[in-house]
Amino acid sequence: MTESIPKRNRDQVLSQKELTEEQLEKMLSVNISENSSWGNILENIRLGAWLRFVVTKNFKIYLAPGSYKHVAIMEYNGIDPKDCLITNGGLREDDNNPGVIIFSYQASHRTLLHKVAEDRILDILKSKGVNFKSKKILSIND
Repeated sequence: MTESIPKRNRDQVLSQKELTEEQLEKMLSVNISENSSWGNILENIRLGAWLRFVVTKNFKIYLAPGSYKHVAIMEYNGIDPKDCLITNGGLREDDNNPGVIIFSYQASHRTLLHKVAEDRILDILKSKGVNFKSKKILSIND
């Protein structure tokens, strides 16, 4: 099985720059995908729906409602998949445990970048009045 271009990009960027968690925190910014809004995203959370996100090699996180596909997020924002470090992030509230958020990645090995992106997303959601009691990680096809 060959390695995906985004995974190679992510691993190469992280190893070349040897970034610390603190540096990544400062570099990552959260953006709302084109054709979306904070209102859409907050409504999706209220309804318990998925949110999806991608992270570019410019360290920008693009959030969108769960009804968007990751490919659509990239297309709406003019992002080539080769320019992504994470192409397949998702988050939702656990159906069996309200207040617990689940981050999932389709067959993507979780790295420090994933952890920091998750924390940045949770921080921005908290600033918008959305609080979760804990988080779980799924790094499998789900």
